[in-house]
Amino acid sequence: MTKQSRLLIDIGNTQIKLGIWGEGKLKKCLKCNHKNIRPTINKYKSMTFEKLVYVSVVSDDLENRITNYLKKIFSLKPNRIKSTSSLLGVKNGYKYPSKLGDDRWCSIVGSYNLFKKPLILIDCGTAISIDCIDGKARHNGGYILSGFDGYRNSFDQAHNLKNMRDYKIKKSSRICLARETSHAVINGYILMVNTVVERIYKEFSRKIDASPLIIVTGSYGQEVLSHSSLKTNYEPDLVLKSIGLISDNT
Repeated sequence: MTKQSRLLIDIGNTQIKLGIWGEGKLKKCLKCNHKNIRPTINKYKSMTFEKLVYVSVVSDDLENRITNYLKKIFSLKPNRIKSTSSLLGVKNGYKYPSKLGDDRWCSIVGSYNLFKKPLILIDCGTAISIDCIDGKARHNGGYILSGFDGYRNSFDQAHNLKNMRDYKIKKSSRICLARETSHAVINGYILMVNTVVERIYKEFSRKIDASPLIIVTGSYGQEVLSHSSLKTNYEPDLVLKSIGLISDNT
């Protein structure tokens, strides 16, 4: 592994993703839950890195435990990308820029610099975040919806809908009226999310007088948006790629 390689880390609410960035490309990606972070980091311990770069949306305590272990293993101080008012020509649309999630900001900046066109970014994780960026590199703001786990949990008070832990979203040719409870719950969620996305697309397209590119990421993003009437582009490692791109230019 060359000295110029960097270890990238996306510390999310549910899972952590790691990857190596070198020569403008992302490779050797791994993911784990919070409990398995140390053995996962250890899989990279024989490698030499120029930098450790990360984003985090977890508590300070968990973040410090992870970054302290990284320092111990690699003898490098991890560099955190934080949400700012502007970065690499992209303007943050939040009234208080530091309140925008660092992972969202990273994806906004990285994606715009990668595609250089109006974008709608949809990240399907613990929550679903939807962010709109116009053709002048301005983040116009966004929306946050319930993630699928939160949606399932919302039925906990309904006696006949309590036990839905095994319900999973799958790709399908179409959404239709369901004849089983599990299908009704899942189809309802998929229809809800896609209806929201299609309305946002319509309104944002009208606002900027252009057709934005829709980028989808997240653990179940491909499954949910496969039902959309709109053309979408799936980027499973969008945050890591964005971290790498930003680290190349800052």
